[in-house]
Amino acid sequence: MKMEDSQKLDRIVRYPELETRFGRCKKSIMRHSAIGKLPRLVRDGKIVGMLESEVAAYFERLREQPVH
Repeated sequence: MKMEDSQKLDRIVRYPELETRFGRCKKSIMRHSAIGKLPRLVRDGKIVGMLESEVAAYFERLREQPVH
């Protein structure tokens, strides 16, 4: 992977976009992140969100799980 690609993946995805991607409200995202069901939340100054690479890895793990 090129350096530019990894930098793009590590941007912080903020709550409005997280709500769309996960289909959950902000409080639900916070709660599920705190118990480890969703990727951890990170803070950079006043910005709170999840790293793009961790969100991508989460959805990749979901795709790999067998369907019952």
